[in-house]
Amino acid sequence: GWGGSPPGLYDISGSANFINKADAGIVIHRYGQEMQQALGLDPCATIMIVEKMRNRAAGTKGIHIMHYDRDTGLYEDPPHDAVAAFQQAYTDFKSKRGGPKPAGNRGEERPALRRQPQ
Repeated sequence: GWGGSPPGLYDISGSANFINKADAGIVIHRYGQEMQQALGLDPCATIMIVEKMRNRAAGTKGIHIMHYDRDTGLYEDPPHDAVAAFQQAYTDFKSKRGGPKPAGNRGEERPALRRQPQ
């Protein structure tokens, strides 16, 4: 988890008990400046990773990119082309190093979180 990559649920102190008890596990992460440039992200890009979802009716595992607006303090969906560029760069990067792949865009303006193959 440390060294620039997003932390996982096992990086939480006492994580084995936490992971077993939790119904959902969500990681919010911002890459460092060097990785943001490598992935073509703007400095306010934030990644939401759903690592665990016990109840599929509540949602599924996946990755979503968000833009943090410093003026309003809110997270917003980035432009559609920024999402596509991130997904391609992230997939290329992870295929070289291993790790979860981002959820694909199903043609909606907002990319959907979907279950990742295990």
